[in-house]
Amino acid sequence: MKEAYNIDNIWYLNEINMKGFALGMITFGCEAFFRAKHIKEIGSLSNLINTLDKLGSEGKMPDIEIIKEITEFGFDKIPDWARIIICFENYMKAILLMNGFLIHKIDKNQTNLKTLANNQNKRPIPLAKFLQINNFYIDIDSKNWMLDGLKPQTIDFGVLLKNNYQNEI
Repeated sequence: MKEAYNIDNIWYLNEINMKGFALGMITFGCEAFFRAKHIKEIGSLSNLINTLDKLGSEGKMPDIEIIKEITEFGFDKIPDWARIIICFENYMKAILLMNGFLIHKIDKNQTNLKTLANNQNKRPIPLAKFLQINNFYIDIDSKNWMLDGLKPQTIDFGVLLKNNYQNEI
């Protein structure tokens, strides 16, 4: 029997599941976004930047408290970037999912899916096109809906930024 990843593939079972998972992805992404210090405290950051600009134009040095405050934002820069990227990545994948495209990587090790898997790096693959090759079936032993040919991993952020993906998003 082929290896089947049944945990994630319920995403594609029907339109309600696809929209539900998309909504969950957007919710999680927004939560990550709003936890970023640079977003939560954007007013404070803006005030600090304005103060630094003013002091700089006057040829003055900032006091130690301003340096400490701005340094705190610096310490959170990389984690905040990750949070913000998670938001946009989840949003883009949710849009694709709601519009009927696969967001999970196609397993190129399955002979009948090799071309489709290679194409997935260039353009979004409609679920309907994938289902013409591999469709759901019920595993008699586990009584689970199964869908072979998809990996648990989703497509990479860099792939989402390609023109063909952006045109669909």
